[in-house]
Amino acid sequence: MKKWKKLLIFVLCLMLVQVPVMTVSSPKTVQAATVKKGLKKEKGKYYYYVNGKKVKNTWKTVKVKEKGKTVSYRYYFGKNGAAYTAAKSFGSYNNVVVKTIKGKKYGFNARGRMAKGVYVNGSNMKFYAFTKRGLYDAKTTSALRKASKEGTDASKLRKLLGKPLKEEVTDSCYTDPLVVNDVILTYSYVTVTLGRYADGREIVYGAYPN
Repeated sequence: MKKWKKLLIFVLCLMLVQVPVMTVSSPKTVQAATVKKGLKKEKGKYYYYVNGKKVKNTWKTVKVKEKGKTVSYRYYFGKNGAAYTAAKSFGSYNNVVVKTIKGKKYGFNARGRMAKGVYVNGSNMKFYAFTKRGLYDAKTTSALRKASKEGTDASKLRKLLGKPLKEEVTDSCYTDPLVVNDVILTYSYVTVTLGRYADGREIVYGAYPN
């Protein structure tokens, strides 16, 4: 009888070993793909997404925070979705490019933002002027270019540009011995350099994006 009991126990143990063990894995959490929206910079170009799709051939106003303030900028996104953007020049984003949109000319800086006011294009060192609506101002542009020629009396250029944000005066390093001071005028998007004679007259050296 004891042998039968031992045999029964052995058979039961064998059956338990052969029964597969079922494991219950916890359900995996599936993350939804992030849908792109708003302004994005990708491979050096700017795009604007709505419900994950790039907008094309359209204007967009984008609000950004700068120095604790909310500021709005206008962008235009072309046929491939990329914003019209100037090349960065002199390490500055204040370079400018002119683009034609529906028969009208507008300016855009190296961040893709619509240009307003006065700029200098770093590639050709020429002045460009734009209205408050971003439209290219050919008349003011022409006047600025004439007034900014090297060696020209600087009074006309000063009048066109108005009061600078900052003015610096140093001893001159110019080759003309009659020029006693170098003058640096800083505006919102442009830096102008002048030479000053002892009698106060000034001549234009040049201008570049700041």
